Amino acid sequence: DDGLSANARLAQMAHDPDPFTRWEAGQTIARSIMLGAENTATPEALAGALGRELDRAQEDPAFAALALRLPELTELLLAAANPDPEQLFAARENLRRTIATTHRERLVAIASARAAAEFSPSAAAAGQRALKSAALDMLASLGAAEEAVFQAAFDTATCMTETIAALNALGASNSQGFDAALDSFHRKWRENPLVIDKWFAVQAASPRRDALERAQRLRQHPEFELRNPNRVRALAAAFAMNNPLAFHAADGGGYRFLAELALDIDPLNPALAARLLTPFESWRRFDAQRQSAAKAALETIAARTSLSKNAREMVERTLA
Repeated sequence: DDGLSANARLAQMAHDPDPFTRWEAGQTIARSIMLGAENTATPEALAGALGRELDRAQEDPAFAALALRLPELTELLLAAANPDPEQLFAARENLRRTIATTHRERLVAIASARAAAEFSPSAAAAGQRALKSAALDMLASLGAAEEAVFQAAFDTATCMTETIAALNALGASNSQGFDAALDSFHRKWRENPLVIDKWFAVQAASPRRDALERAQRLRQHPEFELRNPNRVRALAAAFAMNNPLAFHAADGGGYRFLAELALDIDPLNPALAARLLTPFESWRRFDAQRQSAAKAALETIAARTSLSKNAREMVERTLA
């Protein structure tokens, strides 16, 4: 607690020569806005300060990319006294939408930039890819309004980083082209299992309205294999850890999905089953309805008489 005012942090964001200080000031302001703190800056003021990072983005594109990435929903859930996933998700999207609207023209230009024909692993090239990915992510807050930009980024991507960033934007924006892009991606990479893991993960982590239904369909997909730890993590971990909005759904569907999957995996890979239960550890921090649903899911796991030592230890510790 450094006692700095919102105006002081805005000044840091715009003018401090130290990059970390600018980043920390921006993250602190964004977090306070999304958590509904009093006496903080307005979303418009934060958007204006971030504009200074866009002004100098080409000096250090990797840092500009970091500055555009607001605290994730998982961080907000940990920071909130009484976390409401849906409310916090809406607050985050509202702030991102304000920033995207303010800087729409520049973000579209960054997201539409064509990569060099030949891939480069250099820090400078990686920074440009990170900035483009961050711009796509921010524009996704506007919904399907920029679907053409996301589709063009997917069609012209020259590396996996750009391809996945465009897919994520199509998913997060609820664009209709998401499924067609997924089909195209699958056809191209179906012979590469490690890349198909990404195909599973992108869908499981997408905060779409049908997130749980998608995860359930993927669970039944012919290429989903319980004996493949990477494939299991690509689905289960991406859903439970990277899609907290769906995992913490008020009806408990996300909790039941993970519990059932962990029970299926436990006889084959007890260590993996136990690790998959980690997202349940925070269940007591939520409202009564979610606590009840999470507890019921954990008790269902605990009731399995043949449960492995690994999973039982994890469940009992979480319920204690």
